[in-house]
Amino acid sequence: MTSRGELDIMRLVISFPSWESIFPGLTAIGWQGDTAELASALEPWKESQRIAVNIDLGADGVLPKIGIEVFSRWRHPLIVDKFIMRLEDAGLCLPEKGEALRRWIRFRPDADPFRQTLINYFKLNYKDGKITEAKAYLGQTPYINHNYFDAYEFPGRVDFYLRDGERALSADSALRLLAQCGENRLRRARFMGVEGYEEFDRLLGVCRENSIRAEVALAEPVSREALEKMIAAGADSFLMDMEEETGWAANAETLRALGFAGFRLRWFMHRGNAQDLPRVIRRAGETGAQELIITGMKPCSAGLRRETPDRGQIIAAAEIINVWQKENLRNGEAINEPQDGDAANEPQDGVSAVAPGTNEPAGTDAKSRMELTVESCFSPLRAVMGGADEKRNGNRGIGRGCEAGSYFVAVLADGSFTPCPYLDARETYGFISEYWEHSPLLKKIRKQNGHEGCPYARRCLPCFAVIREACDCPVHPLDGDRP
Repeated sequence: MTSRGELDIMRLVISFPSWESIFPGLTAIGWQGDTAELASALEPWKESQRIAVNIDLGADGVLPKIGIEVFSRWRHPLIVDKFIMRLEDAGLCLPEKGEALRRWIRFRPDADPFRQTLINYFKLNYKDGKITEAKAYLGQTPYINHNYFDAYEFPGRVDFYLRDGERALSADSALRLLAQCGENRLRRARFMGVEGYEEFDRLLGVCRENSIRAEVALAEPVSREALEKMIAAGADSFLMDMEEETGWAANAETLRALGFAGFRLRWFMHRGNAQDLPRVIRRAGETGAQELIITGMKPCSAGLRRETPDRGQIIAAAEIINVWQKENLRNGEAINEPQDGDAANEPQDGVSAVAPGTNEPAGTDAKSRMELTVESCFSPLRAVMGGADEKRNGNRGIGRGCEAGSYFVAVLADGSFTPCPYLDARETYGFISEYWEHSPLLKKIRKQNGHEGCPYARRCLPCFAVIREACDCPVHPLDGDRP
C-alpha cells in the first residue's frame, strides 16, 4: 500500500518470526540505519510474537523511518493500562489521549450484533536513533476479545409481560417502549401473557417495522387460526414450556402442520424429573422443534416448589448433553445435512447419544436438526458441562450465568421495570435506557460474582434468588473437589 498521503512512497509491512530476526532482516532488505541503535531503542518494548515492521520504499530504496507494530495480541485491560502508562512516562502519549484509550477499551459492547472495541496494535515510529512517536490503531470486532464488562451497552432483549391477572400493559405503553427498542437497535423482544391481549397483532407489526425479532411465549393451547394470525403479523418464533397445562404438544403439532419451524421448547429440570432427560430430548426432537432449552434453579411459588437437582443428577445431565451435542453438532451446525463423503443419518466418529448407564438413546435419531442448549440461569449445569479445567471451560463472562440486568430486562403489566420477574423488585422509569443506565438495583446485580471458595466461582453465576450461599449449590462440595 502507499504511505498515507505520499503517493510516491510504497509502504511494506513485514512479519518477522522473532524479535531477534528483525535486525538482520532489515539489513538484508537494504535498510541503511544502525541496527544496534535500533535494538537499544526498542529493547523496552520488546515483543515475543506477532512482530511486524513497516518500511517505506522510495525511488532510492528503503527510507530511514520505520515503524514497529507491538502489543498486537489481546491483553487484559489492566495490562493495556500499564502499557499506556509506559508510553506516557516515555513522553510518547499525552495524558488526555491515554485516558481516551482507556475509555475506549472499556466501552460496553453492543449485544446484537455483538461488537466490541479494542486496540488492534500500537506502532512505534523510529528515526535518527530514537522512537519519535507512538500510534494506537483502534478497532471493533464481532468476536469476544475479553469478558471484562458488567453489561451490554443496551439490553439484548426486553421481555414484555402483557397480562398479569386482571392487569394488562396498555398498548400505548408497549408501543412506546418498542419504539425505544428500535431507536437503540435492540433486536429481540419476548412476549408473555399474549392470550386475550387485543392489540397484540399491532405490537408484532411494530416489531417487524423495527427489525425486532419477536418471540411469543405460549402458556396455553392456541387455535390454528390464532397462530396463523400471529405468524402473519410478524411473530419470529414461539417458546413453549413442556408442561401439560401449557398445551405445548398440541401447539407444536399445529406449528409443524403450518410448516413453521421457528419454535423452541423449554424443560424445567428438578430433582423429581432429572432422570427423564433422555426421554425429553427424544420427545422434543420428534416435534420438529428448532431448539430444546434445559432450565432449572428458578424460584417457584410455594405450591409448585421443586427441589434443585442434586450433584449426581447435574453430573449425569452434563454428560448426556455433552454426548448429544458431540453426536449431533459439527462446528456448531446440525450434521444431519449430507457432507462430502458422508451419508445423512449415519453416525459420526463412533459417538453414541446414549444416556450413561442405559440403552436409551438421548435423541430422536443418530443426528438431529434440533439444538440442545442450557439456559444461562442454570449456570451450575453449564459450568459442569465445561469441565474442571478452568482455562478450557468456555462458560465465562456475563453470559456464564444469570443475565438479568446485564443482557435482558422485563417490563411488567403495570408498566414497571424489573431485572427478572422472579425477583420481587419493581422500578419506574420513563425510558428503557434510563433504567438500564441508572437503576441502583441493576448496578447492584451487576456486581454479583460466583461463590467464594467454589471451584467453579469464575465459571458459574447461579440465580442468587435461589442459591444465596455457596453451601446451597449442589456443585459446591464442602471439601472443594470438583464434580
